[in-house]
Amino acid sequence: MSKKLDEINQKIADTKERLKQLNNSRKAQEQAERPKKDKADTQRKIIIGGIVEKYFPEVLRFQPKSKAKEKDIEFAPLAYFLSELAADKEVVERYKARAQRRMETELEKEKQQDC
Repeated sequence: MSKKLDEINQKIADTKERLKQLNNSRKAQEQAERPKKDKADTQRKIIIGGIVEKYFPEVLRFQPKSKAKEKDIEFAPLAYFLSELAADKEVVERYKARAQRRMETELEKEKQQDC
């Protein structure tokens, strides 16, 4: 009986060790993938920022401050504007549909010009 119990305990210990190895491997993989994700996030933010800046050049007047509280105050008008815009789902949906139609029209024009 003692031998059987020892075997079970050894299997439990082996399983715990394997689980620990798998967790360490998963963490290492996540750490390796994080820079790729961070780079993609940064690129997306730069592209979005460029688009916003193109159509709303007045956002360039906002200058980052050194302290977080000062940044919050500086960017508050933009944050509130975007918050109000996002809260009006009807307006957002209307403009999304309008933008989609415009994009499709422009793409169709480009397609016809290429032919």
